[in-house]
Amino acid sequence: MKNKMNPLLFACIALAMFAGSAMAEPVPVGAYEIKLFLSGRTADCVKSSDGSTCDTYFAADGSVKRFTYDDRKLRLGKWWVDEQDRLCVQWQGKKKPLRFNVMDTGEGTWQLVKGGRVRADILAAGPGDTLPAE
Repeated sequence: MKNKMNPLLFACIALAMFAGSAMAEPVPVGAYEIKLFLSGRTADCVKSSDGSTCDTYFAADGSVKRFTYDDRKLRLGKWWVDEQDRLCVQWQGKKKPLRFNVMDTGEGTWQLVKGGRVRADILAAGPGDTLPAE
């Protein structure tokens, strides 16, 4: 005799798992965790506005460089985390820094939020500067 799971029980478990993940709200990430996760690492990012992809290297010395794959451009700047636990990036040639609230989705990604809108997702981050050669 085969050991079968009751179809109703299976459906209830599947629904509970789906509902739990769908209802999970992103939670804020603190300064310590942001620095620990990004410092000396390259983050794989997707911009929400157009779906374009980029890699951003957050050096331990506070410098940052981003390579966007659509236009093959490299941007340079500085990064830090401010007293409000926001990830700040000041790109060369820009007057004001970008300041993002960082939210953990609970699904292995972080959201960069500015003005109440998700501006980009960090999908992963690996050690070192893995940007393409200039």
